[in-house]
Amino acid sequence: MKERTSVECPHLDLSVEEAEENSSKYLWLLTDPDEFPMFKPSVCTADCKEKMVKIIDIILFKHYKFSRDYFEDCKMVFGQGADGMSLGEYIMY
Repeated sequence: MKERTSVECPHLDLSVEEAEENSSKYLWLLTDPDEFPMFKPSVCTADCKEKMVKIIDIILFKHYKFSRDYFEDCKMVFGQGADGMSLGEYIMY
């Protein structure tokens, strides 16, 4: 196996535990193309790759669940001029 360079892995400060506790922090990181923590084959390790797969699974499942629950919980109100709450408000509620 090739020796790793001295360049630091871009995923060192990301953790599975933190993704489970604070998914909103990770959601923007993993969905913004400009911020996405790209895999660097000459720097990242197999452990890093496995960790990032777990983090992606956690974040996308939570986002799916919140988004689906948001629409499941929506109340249909006609003719009253009521505004619904945003997905962000729903998640924080």
